Amino acid sequence: MTTPSHGIPRRRFLRSAGAGAGLGAVLAGDVRARGSQASARVAAGHAKNVILLIADGMGLGTITLGDMYSRMTRSRRLHWMDLLNDPRVRTGLCDTQSADGLVSDSAATASAWSIGERVNNGAICFTPDGREPAPVMARAVARGMACGLVTTSSLTDATPACMYANAPKRNMGDEIGQQLRESGVSVMLGGGRSTLNPIFASTPDSGCVIVRTREELMAHAATDSQRLLGLFGSSYVPYVLDRRPETPSLMEMSRVAISRLAANEQGFMLQIEAGRVDHAAHANDAASLVHEMMEFDDVAGWVASWALDRGDTLVIITTDHANANPGLTLYGQTGDRAFERLRGVKRSFEWIFREFDRGKEAADDPAALMGSLVHEATGIELRPEDLRDYVDGALKHPFRTAGTRTGLLGALLANHFGVAFLSPNHTSDFVLVSALGPGSTLLPGFHHNTQLHDVIVSALGW
Repeated sequence: MTTPSHGIPRRRFLRSAGAGAGLGAVLAGDVRARGSQASARVAAGHAKNVILLIADGMGLGTITLGDMYSRMTRSRRLHWMDLLNDPRVRTGLCDTQSADGLVSDSAATASAWSIGERVNNGAICFTPDGREPAPVMARAVARGMACGLVTTSSLTDATPACMYANAPKRNMGDEIGQQLRESGVSVMLGGGRSTLNPIFASTPDSGCVIVRTREELMAHAATDSQRLLGLFGSSYVPYVLDRRPETPSLMEMSRVAISRLAANEQGFMLQIEAGRVDHAAHANDAASLVHEMMEFDDVAGWVASWALDRGDTLVIITTDHANANPGLTLYGQTGDRAFERLRGVKRSFEWIFREFDRGKEAADDPAALMGSLVHEATGIELRPEDLRDYVDGALKHPFRTAGTRTGLLGALLANHFGVAFLSPNHTSDFVLVSALGPGSTLLPGFHHNTQLHDVIVSALGW
């Protein structure tokens, strides 16, 4: 389905309508006039609510590693693996090709399910011919639905931004942040404090509560009429391995979002993104990858159970693209023992490099400092000669794309964990999609991600 351009630029429409908190008042009369529209949708077999669950950068290799790690540490498979055998759940493979390449970025892929069109890599709901079709949450808000975003990435990053914004380039953070402020999205939980703090503080919105800690979030878990903005990291929410008690988990953010949004009589639309799955894959950080994947899967399992009990909510579980093609690649017991060593990892690569960059200038032996940090974080002792070559820049990868400092560290640790990565980049692999609830039977077995847009709008009866 191709979504036509809506004529008046969306930003101008929202501003003239008194966007943000004021948008609700503008739409209130129309919402009341519709009365039981959501109930009528449900009676007709359509969905009242839509929840998109996105594990950013999650290829089949990541799912496999996450399932293996879950069985090893929790004696059970991922919830998603159980859902694959549930007759109420439909699953297929998705092609993620963008308008300008076989390998896509998050902007192109999230735009695909938001507007139903292919766009170029880096574009936020901005077509190759320069149109700005209304993102799916802009259309949902205009129909009286409550909308929410939960992410461990920044709220202005590509995947969440495509739900509410139009921009020719994904790095236009200030412009995208302003569009979020004006969007009418009522629950916004994630990272992005450095960008969004000044935007929301420039002209204070009395209808928006801003929280920055887990305690503050839980204090506003109950439904009220105010918008809720949670900023739990300057850029990103910390990795699971590095998270402190004051930072809420993806599950806690998701529960609060659904609790608040579900009170809306006209239904709701929510996107939940485990954005740091993608970051761990880019970093070739095997331990962070499996921990982020398991956190996402716990949320997916809880949301699926919540939705199946209700029967009025379409849930789509997928990713925007694959990334780095990780896999356990040592045979037999050697591979099993290597993978078991992931249990001992306590910190992410991000922590290792942050501490190294802080201390390297004062260190008498930077290679020894790196070795100490790697051992503290992972429990692995790297060979002194490898550490020396690594820190001195003498360690090279013949595939130059893979020769980043995180990629090289991941390759060194692959000798111990058995988990190797193709590169630090996205790949063209097909990805897994599961759907349940009203409209899920519309999901084709094999499809392009633009067709997820068709499933959403058809399920809602738009």
